[in-house]
Amino acid sequence: MNVRIPDHEELSSGPDLGTEQESKIEVRDPVCGAVLDVGDAAACEERDGWAYFFCSDDCRRAFAGEPAPPGTASEIGAAALPGPER
Repeated sequence: MNVRIPDHEELSSGPDLGTEQESKIEVRDPVCGAVLDVGDAAACEERDGWAYFFCSDDCRRAFAGEPAPPGTASEIGAAALPGPER
């Protein structure tokens, strides 16, 4: 799910929710499908005015098409997967 998130100034000038009410915005990580609160997102990527939130930097890198850094769990896991038969 893609969401358009207001910038920091828009959020800070919004209505005062008080201390008893807490506002939560749930989003879905576009890579793994995890549902998370925007405030708990490990990473965020903006494209064309849309904000995408991720449960981990690994998911953000996969979304951006970046390779996993050498020695990370993602890089090691990908290397351990069997390749196509020749």
